[in-house]
Amino acid sequence: MSPSSRSRRSREKIPISLDISSSVSSPNVSEYVQDLLSKLQRLSPGKEEADILLEQLRIFDPDAAWKDPVVRHWLEDPTSIDLQKGRERLSESITRHYDRRAKMLREDHPLGIQVNLDTGVANGVLVVRTIDDCSELIRRVITKNLEFELETKTVNDHEYVLLKETVSDCVYRVMTGDAMLTNAFWNFYLEPSE
Repeated sequence: MSPSSRSRRSREKIPISLDISSSVSSPNVSEYVQDLLSKLQRLSPGKEEADILLEQLRIFDPDAAWKDPVVRHWLEDPTSIDLQKGRERLSESITRHYDRRAKMLREDHPLGIQVNLDTGVANGVLVVRTIDDCSELIRRVITKNLEFELETKTVNDHEYVLLKETVSDCVYRVMTGDAMLTNAFWNFYLEPSE
């Protein structure tokens, strides 16, 4: 191993993405919604809870104004809103919003796997949804005790090998099964032997 590749390896950093806003787990969503509405009411003392609730629904479920007849009715006549049903609807919308967000970061986002240009190593984003998982993941990173599982996945007739971190179940590294990508990788990152 050459000195330059040794120094590259020692500088390698483990990327961690902590999305605190998505730490809202299902059992705590009702409490989260109640706390959110209370804080927003304190920030805007002149606003009714119904108006604040509708504003939050617009943020977390913007299509509801067009697709959900109940929400449309509430928007047309805010005095007709059943606050308990509105809170339940907001809880469901928040849950869907953050579930979609976590899924996108884990599976679909183009920056979910980034290549370190110095080493050619593809690093994944680790996304967790609970405080306990977050603390466990940070503990494992700090103590260098991350655990992984190998998984194969076929995409467009190419078999990929995924290294998945066990706490987050996120892809941490990928080995491509595409011959052209493999060839391009080795042509760029292969160092001549000394």
